[in-house]
Order: sequence, then C-alpha cells, then structure tokens
Amino acid sequence: MTLVDSHCHLDHQDLPGSLEEVLQRAWQADVGALVTIGTSLADVKEVQRISAAHLCVYHTVGIHPHEAVLGAWKHLESFVGHPKCCAIGEIGLDHYYKHAPVSLQRECLKEQLALAAHLGKPVVIHSREAEEELLGLLKDYV
Repeated sequence: MTLVDSHCHLDHQDLPGSLEEVLQRAWQADVGALVTIGTSLADVKEVQRISAAHLCVYHTVGIHPHEAVLGAWKHLESFVGHPKCCAIGEIGLDHYYKHAPVSLQRECLKEQLALAAHLGKPVVIHSREAEEELLGLLKDYV
C-alpha cells in the first residue's frame, strides 16, 4: 500500500533533517505523495518551489487563521493555477490562540472559501475550539 501525507509543512525550518532527508525517509516508508501546506502569503513561493522540484510533492496555498488578513484572496488567486496546487488551505478558525481577532479570521476564511468555491478547489481546514461556528460557515459554501 502506498500512503499519502496529506498535511505536512516541508517549508518549515525545524524539519528533522534536510528536506531531501525527510523526503527520502518518507519514500522509504512507502509514502508515495506529500502535500506541503501553505499558511501565509509569505510562504507561497517556497511551497511552490518545493513541489515543483519534487515529482511526488504537491502544495496548497492559503492564509492560516493565525495570519488572517483581509483581501488575501486577491493575492492567492494568482497562485492557485499552479499545476501542483491541489487545494486552498490551511484556512479556518482558531478560538484558542486568537493570534488574530476572531472577526478577522472569520472574514479571511469567508474570502478563501468563496475563492475555493469559485475555482472548484477543495480546502484544507484548521479548527481549534471553533468547530460549531466553522461548520456553520462551511454549510454556506457546499
């Protein structure tokens, strides 16, 4: 059986070894594909670069609730067409840490959900202590 790591952060500096070592260990463990998750506008080009450089690596683009900003979808839209971009994410709500105000998280999420719906892309969701509200918002986009 071949496995897929559907949520990893290959662009993070705290990888256990080099990127090449991490990928080699994944392939040795029968992980046939990996999806490295975008979390901010600042990391879009890096997750694209990583996926473009490795045949079995794909990526997402999105604004994590900790990084919530309004209007981010305008910038994301130009990156979603990349052939190895498989989803919008990591998007959602975080009522635990609240690094960004919940109202800002909510609006940023709605913008990204609308973009995903418009483009027919799946989403990668982050939810921490926000499940009920998040599910209510998601119903508007399915």
